[in-house]
Amino acid sequence: MGFRHPDYAASHGVACELPHSGGSVVMRAIDGSPRQDLASPYPLYACRSLKSIAQDFELLPDQAVSLTLRTSPFDAADVEDIKDDFDVVTPFKTHHIVDLDGPWRDHASRNAKRYDRIARANFSIEPVDAPTLHAESFRDLHAAMLARIGKASSPPALESIRAQLSVPGTVLFRAMREGEPCGYAFYMVDGEQAYAHLLAVTEEARAEAVIYGLYGVALDVLSDHGVRHVDFGGNPGAADAPDHPVSRFKAGWSSHVALSYILGKILDERTYADLSSGRRGTGFPAYRYG
Repeated sequence: MGFRHPDYAASHGVACELPHSGGSVVMRAIDGSPRQDLASPYPLYACRSLKSIAQDFELLPDQAVSLTLRTSPFDAADVEDIKDDFDVVTPFKTHHIVDLDGPWRDHASRNAKRYDRIARANFSIEPVDAPTLHAESFRDLHAAMLARIGKASSPPALESIRAQLSVPGTVLFRAMREGEPCGYAFYMVDGEQAYAHLLAVTEEARAEAVIYGLYGVALDVLSDHGVRHVDFGGNPGAADAPDHPVSRFKAGWSSHVALSYILGKILDERTYADLSSGRRGTGFPAYRYG
């Protein structure tokens, strides 16, 4: 079930299941208020039927002031059908999608295929049998990578990583050389769809194209196991940036792109207005911006 499994949301905090749409969100504290709000866990709201989301509104906790969802790019076509159920509907990120109905190499760039071959010659890359046993090694590589690139946000806690790796649908790929792990790629699989989640590599392995091998091996293995569409996500940061180097890298693998959206629903208008008073930001919910 991957991202839509309730255990995935629970790895981010207190989970709230939405039974009609078939996904889960996370309860969040609001600074300076005894109330709370609801949001999809990072990175998106994966569900069984986004068209059924309005049926879940009456089931949401009374203390929730608002609901914020980042939609899956696989649900882009359904957003038009539910836009009147939300107060905010905003295009968010361009995601790079790989169709696996045919060989992925047919639409991958020359560079992607070349460096994939180089990486496979330099590293042993394959999925691991028990992902949770690799939680600490993955966390250490991921934390070191974030520190190296100067990313301000803190890496996930070991407990959160271990919990996510235990979610049904988790597939963890590992790159090895001389008996030492030097790269991981973490995917969530939900039937015929898969999402690239987290990546962790050493600087030395990155310089020798290990990321290309992790991508290529993942596409081969996922295709062999019946996955038809893989979402590689978009660029890092809060705004869409198709010219970002990460976006250009992912474009070298993808067959097409699709949008994700921010959907915002005000559940308690009076409290929402009070909390948002004096805020000048443009995001949703307004009381978290400005």
